Amino acid sequence: MKKKIVKIMATIGVFAALLCVGSIMAYFSDYDDAVNKFTIGEVTIDLTEPSWVPENGEELWPNKTVEKDPTVTNTGINNAWIYTQIKIPVKNVITANDDGTLTKTDANGNGVAQMTQLFELNNSETKNGVDDVDAGWELIETTTETHDGTAYNVYTYAYKKVVPGTRDEETQAGRTTTPLFKTVTFANIIEEQIAVGWSEYMDVNAYAIQADGLELDSLSGTAFSSADYAKAWVIYSNQNDTMITVDKTASIN
Repeated sequence: MKKKIVKIMATIGVFAALLCVGSIMAYFSDYDDAVNKFTIGEVTIDLTEPSWVPENGEELWPNKTVEKDPTVTNTGINNAWIYTQIKIPVKNVITANDDGTLTKTDANGNGVAQMTQLFELNNSETKNGVDDVDAGWELIETTTETHDGTAYNVYTYAYKKVVPGTRDEETQAGRTTTPLFKTVTFANIIEEQIAVGWSEYMDVNAYAIQADGLELDSLSGTAFSSADYAKAWVIYSNQNDTMITVDKTASIN
């Protein structure tokens, strides 16, 4: 059976999209007139960021933290595995530590630029220079991309349990993931390295992959391993011809 994929691409603004596959019915009869009804299910998702305020992404300053909490709801019939992919811009800049000392210097004490991820993902109040996400998610892939001269770190996270669809869970809360993270912090960049009015994109891409019918050797039915997440991701990523895409954009400046 060919699996269905729904991909929803969004960014740091609050965006939601609903993609539906219409139901059909097939009737099969045998010699004694028994009738069997089969109805096609669906996999659809809704990506939201309840705490995001677009104005908070304007007029950034070093170390500024803004609320941003990407959350995915399974709005389809079928149970699904959920993945979220974050693309964070990277620039060659001079940065400072929280105590004001330069992060990297040359022999003369001058600041040295280095490739720096411009936003840190935070799930708690502690900011330690590394991305911190909710324990319900697991990082399964890290890559880099370059678009129009800008480099990006690309992180793909898998939700650690199957998210039920409307077939098995009536409440929206029961069909919604925990937020991947709660805030983002702009890098502590030394002034005048990025022009006033600079605008950049930070993409959040959510994927829903049907959980029913996927055979994995280590699938236990309750808990999944990193190998499960990665294998399912590869299987469905290879089916790009069946992927439905909705593009949204927003900027940080």
